[in-house]
Amino acid sequence: MDDHTKHEIITNAGDLLNAGYHCSEAILLAVGGHYLGEVTPQAVRISTPFAGGVGSTRMELCGALTGGLMVIGGLAGRESMDINDDSCQALAAANCAETCRRLAG
Repeated sequence: MDDHTKHEIITNAGDLLNAGYHCSEAILLAVGGHYLGEVTPQAVRISTPFAGGVGSTRMELCGALTGGLMVIGGLAGRESMDINDDSCQALAAANCAETCRRLAG
């Protein structure tokens, strides 16, 4: 990904946060919108409870990372239990080790 595209995605995510979206929603909309195309309203609703480290507790997995994991699922997740999801699980495991409190301060 080139620097211009990164900047556009980051700017879009920041704009969404400033407009009132939660971290999980903003990342899903900005990053998911880039990689997956249109993000459905239902997908945004699904991401809502992951805001602020699950239920705004700031104790669990960071909502921004959760939004990113949802994009990984959209790109590499399975649609049936018969599909091997090892690559998706490996991507998720490599990107989900932070709590909201530690990242947000």
